[in-house]
Amino acid sequence: MKITSIEFEIGILVVGQLDRGPADEVAVPRPGVYDGHAWWVNRQGTSAYYDSTLARLTDDSPETG
Repeated sequence: MKITSIEFEIGILVVGQLDRGPADEVAVPRPGVYDGHAWWVNRQGTSAYYDSTLARLTDDSPETG
């Protein structure tokens, strides 16, 4: 299982499927940091894509201090 946190100011989280487009939408009730969990079985490509996406987000994120 993979665990991640996402910070929202306002909005809607769209859960997408890489090969089929949006799967569902979740309205974010209030600003804040939300934890997410994702899991899959026998989907090594999905796991690799998830890991590389997080690495790019971290690498491209501005320095804070």
